Amino acid sequence: LPRDVAMQLSRDLTTRPLGVIGRHFGCRSHASVVRSCSRLNQRLGDSPALRLQVRQLRARLQRDLLAKCG
Repeated sequence: LPRDVAMQLSRDLTTRPLGVIGRHFGCRSHASVVRSCSRLNQRLGDSPALRLQVRQLRARLQRDLLAKCG
């Protein structure tokens, strides 16, 4: 689950191609990233608590990125 969340956030918060994201997670292909994001989205649909945690993490990362880059 943590890897799935990290891949999804990398996909959402960067402009990197999926193949590049996959390589950063241990030589995984773009298809691995797609499957990981799909698996996470299914779990998010089943768990409001997980959905809230991921939303909070995304907001914190966006805030930190803006503070660093903006």
